[in-house]
Amino acid sequence: MKTRILFSLIVILSISIIMTLAGFRGYLSPVDHIAYNIMMNAMHGEESPLRTSDVALATIDQPSEAQLGMRISNFTRSMLAKAIDNLSSAGAAVIGIDLDLSKPTNPADDNVIDAGGKSIIPGLIEVHLQGAGGADILDGTEDAVL
Repeated sequence: MKTRILFSLIVILSISIIMTLAGFRGYLSPVDHIAYNIMMNAMHGEESPLRTSDVALATIDQPSEAQLGMRISNFTRSMLAKAIDNLSSAGAAVIGIDLDLSKPTNPADDNVIDAGGKSIIPGLIEVHLQGAGGADILDGTEDAVL
């Protein structure tokens, strides 16, 4: 009886170690994607609660930086405020910004962003989404995000 329990514990521990290592190496990502899709379909049916036609990504890529003649990290808050105004005027209901604004720059720029009656909520959004549509946000494609 003790031998059987010891054998069972060794098998369980071995399987746990193998599965942990496989997870760290990324071998279980396809299984994770499938499980996530099954869970989302069970919760929402085949129709996603968020239609991709409702989402538009406004990004600044390397060609945009080249056209503007500066890197996004050098954008002033005045420039960011103008971009927010333009997006809001275009009908954006939600605007997410992936920039670190925690350090003050100059008083004129630091006070320029006006939410126009909307809320600005600082914080961290975990963007490591796994499995949506069989993709991972780390794939770096638009399909993976949407």
